[in-house]
Amino acid sequence: MKLSNRVILLVAPVVLISALVSSYIIYSIQKVALIKREDSYIQLQIEKLAGQFHQAHAFLNTYAYTLHKSNAFQDYFFYQDKINHNDDQYKQGLWQRLGESASVLSYGYNGEANMAILDGKQDLIYYTDNKYFEPSGNLDPKILNYIQQNHALGHVSEHTGFIYNSSGQSILLKYQIFDKNTGKIAQHYEPENIFYIIVSASLDEFNTIKHIVEFDTHSVITFSDKPIFLDLPLSQTIELMPNLYALLSPAEYLMWEKVDKVWLELAWCFGAASIITIGLIVLVLYRYILSPVSNLDNQLQEIESKKRKNIDKLLENDEISRLSSRFFNIYDELNQVYHQTKHLAETDHLTQLANRHKFNEQASRVLISPPENVWLIYVDLDNFKCINDKFGHTSGDKVLKSFASHLQSICKVFTQIHNSACFSARLSGDEFAILCSSTLTTTSHLESFAQQLLEFRAHPSFSSLSVTASVGIARYPHDGETIEKLISCADTAMYQAKRAGKNQYQFYSALLDIQAQRRAYIEHALRQPSVEKGFFLVFQPYLDAKTKEIEGLEVLLRWEADEIGVISPKEFIPIAEQSGLFEKIDRWVFANALADYHSLKAIFKKDITLSINLSSAELNSSTMSDFIHAKTIEHDVPTQYIEIEITETYVTDNKGTCLLDKLSRLGYQLAIDDFGSGYTTLTQLVQYPVQKIKFDREFLLTLMRTNNSHVIKPIIDLCHAQNKKVTAEGIEHDVMHQWVSSYQCDFMQGYLFGKPMDKNQLAIWWHSANRQTLNSQHAKRQESAN
Repeated sequence: MKLSNRVILLVAPVVLISALVSSYIIYSIQKVALIKREDSYIQLQIEKLAGQFHQAHAFLNTYAYTLHKSNAFQDYFFYQDKINHNDDQYKQGLWQRLGESASVLSYGYNGEANMAILDGKQDLIYYTDNKYFEPSGNLDPKILNYIQQNHALGHVSEHTGFIYNSSGQSILLKYQIFDKNTGKIAQHYEPENIFYIIVSASLDEFNTIKHIVEFDTHSVITFSDKPIFLDLPLSQTIELMPNLYALLSPAEYLMWEKVDKVWLELAWCFGAASIITIGLIVLVLYRYILSPVSNLDNQLQEIESKKRKNIDKLLENDEISRLSSRFFNIYDELNQVYHQTKHLAETDHLTQLANRHKFNEQASRVLISPPENVWLIYVDLDNFKCINDKFGHTSGDKVLKSFASHLQSICKVFTQIHNSACFSARLSGDEFAILCSSTLTTTSHLESFAQQLLEFRAHPSFSSLSVTASVGIARYPHDGETIEKLISCADTAMYQAKRAGKNQYQFYSALLDIQAQRRAYIEHALRQPSVEKGFFLVFQPYLDAKTKEIEGLEVLLRWEADEIGVISPKEFIPIAEQSGLFEKIDRWVFANALADYHSLKAIFKKDITLSINLSSAELNSSTMSDFIHAKTIEHDVPTQYIEIEITETYVTDNKGTCLLDKLSRLGYQLAIDDFGSGYTTLTQLVQYPVQKIKFDREFLLTLMRTNNSHVIKPIIDLCHAQNKKVTAEGIEHDVMHQWVSSYQCDFMQGYLFGKPMDKNQLAIWWHSANRQTLNSQHAKRQESAN
């Protein structure tokens, strides 16, 4: 979620909740105040109504009392007999005086005031009002009816009542019953002795106020003779006079409409204020916080997308400016560290060439849209391991850096001459790779490039060791369409160059692929548990150089695989050693050779020496000596008749010294095999705990072709001086036999004397050799006899 949206989501609820709470508090206060105001208004109106009623009631009482005490009224009693005798003139004068008195008494009253006199039978005697001054008017039937009903309920001499006249207007009336004889309030109610004085007053102002209040409150004021109290808001009850109460109960919805109006006004006000507040806050935040942060974020995104190198460094003295400065400095430092780390991650620290990861990445990019031709050259330094072992890793590092410099110079020249891309890398250890892309279609320039690689020579201090290069070349897309496949093909070609004698280059071919598949099959077969079923031993005899008698047998391993037949040890043993699979092979050879010892001894009818090769891969084993000795004891073989052979190459590595010392202490004979193929110094030759030196066939052939007798004879003499026997291997014809014999080797071994044979073949060969010897001896005896 964007920061701007988050700010709105944070600010808006706070402002809105604050506004809501504030508006609710104000609303609650206003609501209470409004209810109180309405209540006060209703109370004021009802009191105003009651006041007007009380005023009319007071007028009515005063009017009735004053009229009763007036002279005109008194004359009415004194001259009653004249009235009864129908003295019309006097009656008219008396009525006129009463009317005038009534008019005077009602002066100032805004409503209509009436006065009527009834006889004891409630017949109208006299009627007048203050509006029309009609002494002969008619009394309102409603008034007369009210008096009759009220009088019927009980004889009351004096009564005040509230009624509605025939016009529907409310009036206030009061009637009194007088005694004709005394002129006072009657105590007895004989119709012939009493008369009624009725005064009434209209409640015009009362009615006006009542109508206004009823209109304003949407209600009707009701009157009752008892107080009524309703549990309703704003309901008011007031006493107008004894036994008359007015009840006002306003319509509730009017009050709630006003309350709702207040709430609506508050909601609108606070809503508008909230929106304005939120807008102002967001505007301020956007101006001073969100916009700078957004700009900072956009700049960082542009940095991530490689559109800019770094953010803008703000110079203001505020938090965001300081933050941008820190980001600027941090990213600047991170950028430096990144490039350093990237350089370290993609560069070999020793040679400063690209490493395997960078090479694969760069090569993959080239292969996405490759030029016409792309070649991958795979290089492995020959004998580099010997440099590390003899002179130390520091010297080895110098060789690697020297070769890397040689490689870079060749790539630079190649790029300039052929206008081609040339990318080199160190893949691991002493392995290098070069990717060349060019529009050239011939391979002559690649051959020239590879030949220049072969011209590398190590530092002069390593002149005793020849550090050369073996090169394999694969071509895209003929040999492979992925970098992994190209490396695999070039690696296969490189190993073919090594097998062909090292210090040369090979182009990948289908034949090499077949050889690689064969190698993969051999390795796969060696890993199977049933591989030992195809193993079998052969034995090659070696003879005493002087007596020509069998001295011992060299045990040789053979393997017949199910699908591809017999496989030479020179082919499968290196694969087994490189794959870490030779332990079980060594143990199988020792176990079966020792088991065959006594059957072999039976063939020759004497003790013989078994020479068994120990793989270089087992020289560091801590358990191999115990295994060999356990098998020797198991098969009851004297240790002095077991000779363990190790190759010269691994003697120079100083490997397995502890293992060989232990075997020597147990009585086993030790021999150096293939002497002359490695780089053994005279000091090592003297100091190493072996009893025999076996000269390599190629070494002897080279010396014989060059007639270097001054080399072989001192070495043999040195071995004899150190009580070490010497065996000459690979003697295949008489010329070589005669040449070697002249230098006093102790033992002879080769096809001239006997090829490797299994036990059955060995027995046949031995019996055949014995017959030839017997025939030769018999012929010599016959010649002597003749």
